[in-house]
Amino acid sequence: MKYKYIYKNIRGNSATDIALGNRRISNKELYSVRLANIHSSDPVVIDLYLIYFPLISDRVPPTSANDWTPTSESVSIDDRTFYILKSLTLPVGVSLLLSKDDIEYDYSLYKLVIKLDQSDSAVDVLMKEIE
Repeated sequence: MKYKYIYKNIRGNSATDIALGNRRISNKELYSVRLANIHSSDPVVIDLYLIYFPLISDRVPPTSANDWTPTSESVSIDDRTFYILKSLTLPVGVSLLLSKDDIEYDYSLYKLVIKLDQSDSAVDVLMKEIE
């Protein structure tokens, strides 16, 4: 198998779309996701979830550029949110590896979103994609 590696630095407590580009035209899939707490002294609480977006016209717009935090204007966002990780505490210096079985989903219908608990939280996301 041939892999492509994607690295993202996530900072703060805004919900962030970490999807791997336009999944509607791609046949690539995630092989693994590693989450690493890189904060110097604090644990981080992580939510990793899917938001259902079947059609472009049906998408709930982000509250600001790439901020997918649900708002009161969202159209039944709770009915569209499905958690992979909910309130997972990741200690300082620890990483978590999620395999393909843990993160497999229909990329054409869902956004993969991460949200951290504190404004000074810091996590590195390392994704391995099958080409």
